[in-house]
Amino acid sequence: MRKSRRQSRKSYVIVGSDGDPCPRCARLTEIREHAAITEKHLLQVSYYSRWFYCIDPNCQAKQIRPSRYRLWNDLGPSPWDV
Repeated sequence: MRKSRRQSRKSYVIVGSDGDPCPRCARLTEIREHAAITEKHLLQVSYYSRWFYCIDPNCQAKQIRPSRYRLWNDLGPSPWDV
């Protein structure tokens, strides 16, 4: 049996189910984190170490990414820095 695209891309773990309230429907959210920080994350300018996921099927705000969980990578000077 072939895995669906969503199953093969799951690279997070659910830490808890009592995250920040959803800004749209005010229900509690799932707390999610990366299963592992990969080389891909370290090559990006920034990534989120933790985010929240609204589990209400009628809510349109699925991923909530607070700026307090955003991590910036120091990639050194760019060619544009002169």
